[in-house]
Amino acid sequence: MLGLLRSMEPGGEREQRELRRQAAEYYQHHEVPQRLEEALNATYPLRPADLYGHLANYFSKYSKPPVICKLVGKRVLDGVGRPTLEVEVFCTVKNNEKRICSTVIPSHSDIFENASPEAIDADDKERNDSIKTALEWVNESVNEILKDMQPTDQCKIDKLLGEYFTKKVEEEEERKKTEKQEQGTEISMPTCISSPPAAVQAGKKKASKIGMKTSVAEKPIPPMEPVEPPFCGSIAIAGISLAVAKTGATVDHTPLYSHIAWLKHDQDLPKELTVSLPMVTLLSCGKSSPGKVKLMKEVMLIPPAGLTVKQVLHAINFTLLSFSSLDHLPFRCNPCVLGRRSGGCLFCSL
Repeated sequence: MLGLLRSMEPGGEREQRELRRQAAEYYQHHEVPQRLEEALNATYPLRPADLYGHLANYFSKYSKPPVICKLVGKRVLDGVGRPTLEVEVFCTVKNNEKRICSTVIPSHSDIFENASPEAIDADDKERNDSIKTALEWVNESVNEILKDMQPTDQCKIDKLLGEYFTKKVEEEEERKKTEKQEQGTEISMPTCISSPPAAVQAGKKKASKIGMKTSVAEKPIPPMEPVEPPFCGSIAIAGISLAVAKTGATVDHTPLYSHIAWLKHDQDLPKELTVSLPMVTLLSCGKSSPGKVKLMKEVMLIPPAGLTVKQVLHAINFTLLSFSSLDHLPFRCNPCVLGRRSGGCLFCSL
């Protein structure tokens, strides 16, 4: 009889009972009743003015860590007006998509100011092709590889980026090898046939006169080795790695240098960080002097070991003030200004 009555119940009531049961299991699985009881018991003695803000801060420690949801690559201009790559990192923070930070990689250029128009056009084409390839990597393939990864897992992300870059290099080498095989051309170095030296007749050797300078053959200066061009699209790997490092530092609320040091020392941050001491050129003259031999005299300030960066900057400031007090110098030395940027790093403005 009871079974018959249950079978006669409307379908809506059975669905509501099933939903209540599923909701109770869901909240019990995540320990929501226990967390609410703990939060209310801890909040009432404090009686904060912003009750819901206090509860939001209390429950934030139980939220999941941010994960990367997407990468966005953009074509921008750097400080000198050349096109370069910008990488933006978006993370899922408390169920919301949020832009954390971005980074811009300076564009490389091996072209001098007095280069020919053909060399400048070739450099521009190479840079544009590299940025185009980098945008494809960031917005497509690498975007899928790093999705749902924590930005604080820098070592794992860099390993994946290195494997991806190695794969691209191998594919490019294989493509070039296939093209050479199809063309069937072999690169052969031309052989130089040197003419035999002229035979000196016996008895006809000309004796050098006393006091006359003998001409010695000058050794030719070897040409500069050609600079190896960067791999097309490699700027994306550097941009993504740096953007992820900045994102991890932002998520952990730590300065970037501390975050990088934390990665280097295997999660054991030392009490003191070692920073390279700056060497400053105080005087540099003679570069534009006329004459065959252009001498350059340079006065550098090389700090001794054992000093802190702040002590070195104060020494630079004192030295510049001493130079500015000399009246016979053809210039004036401005004193440096010491300051502290966000993150705790020092800067020196001359």
